[in-house]
Amino acid sequence: MCKKIDECSSNPCLNNGQCFDEVDRFVCSCPLLWVGSRCEINFDECSSQPCANGGTCINGMNEYSCACTSAWAGPRCLDVVNECNSNPCQNGGTCTDKVNGYTCACEPGWLGEDCSKDIDECDSDPCLNGATCSNDVNGFVCQCVAGFQGVLCETQIDECGSVPCQNGASCLDELNGYSCQCAPGFAGTFCETAEDFCASNPCPEGAQCFSGDTQYFCLCPEELDHILCYVPNPDERTSCSSNPCANSGTCLAEKDSYECICQTGWQGTNCNEDVDECVSNPCANGGTCINGNAQFTCRCPANYEGQVCQIESLRVDCDPNPCMYGGNCVPLSNSDGFACLCQQGYFGVRCEVGELA
Repeated sequence: MCKKIDECSSNPCLNNGQCFDEVDRFVCSCPLLWVGSRCEINFDECSSQPCANGGTCINGMNEYSCACTSAWAGPRCLDVVNECNSNPCQNGGTCTDKVNGYTCACEPGWLGEDCSKDIDECDSDPCLNGATCSNDVNGFVCQCVAGFQGVLCETQIDECGSVPCQNGASCLDELNGYSCQCAPGFAGTFCETAEDFCASNPCPEGAQCFSGDTQYFCLCPEELDHILCYVPNPDERTSCSSNPCANSGTCLAEKDSYECICQTGWQGTNCNEDVDECVSNPCANGGTCINGNAQFTCRCPANYEGQVCQIESLRVDCDPNPCMYGGNCVPLSNSDGFACLCQQGYFGVRCEVGELA
């Protein structure tokens, strides 16, 4: 009697496949992921090409994974990557997402792929007359040399604009300064001093010298005979006998009349009128003139000093407001200075510079 052979006795089914014995053969029932007559072939999960948009499929045990290109994400590379999520645009630039990239629209004053490069507005040498250019964001500031002003230092300062020369003098504007050409009878930097014609002692010994507006007089005793002497006729002396000249004025007798030589600071027939030294407006830059006896003083605004307020002071406060174009002035408590809070579109120490168009 013949005995049946068990074809499954040799365990021909691999990878945990189940063997079924049949006549002269066997059949393998394979688990998931395996195929073939003996379950020897791993099933390719990538055969259906599940990864989209150029993604690479990686086969696994009963699963797959997708290695996506840089522009795509997700289990099957179906989600578009937004390159703007990382905020690549700097300095206020606006990011626009692109496929596998992005573009930046930069704010004024910046350039570059990510708006990281500051445009140097000083490259074009905009400042004139030897001024120094300081680059700023979307602008520049010109630091002018003495004697010039303006956004570009294009204007020479007219130092004669404040009318510093007094008593009818002519002002000659110069670079960072001026000079006064005095009228006859006056001297000094501002022609503020009446000339003393007696300073050189022109009168002969024994005579008294009196300085007038344009000349001097020598009042001599009767016994002194000199060409420079003013010696009134005895009959004419009575006109000065009443001492008509006030405020130490000197009386010169003339026929049926007299003439008063007034001391500096007085005028009029009898030297009883005070000369108003403020008539010529000697105080510059908004200074207030205070008349005195043969002199004047200037009360200067906070940011000017000097005899006639002609010197801009290093100390500047907020009265009057130094900030331009509506800027708000803030005094600094720890110094003799200030800070300007500029309106939108302006910048600079005093908000003097507008943004370039």
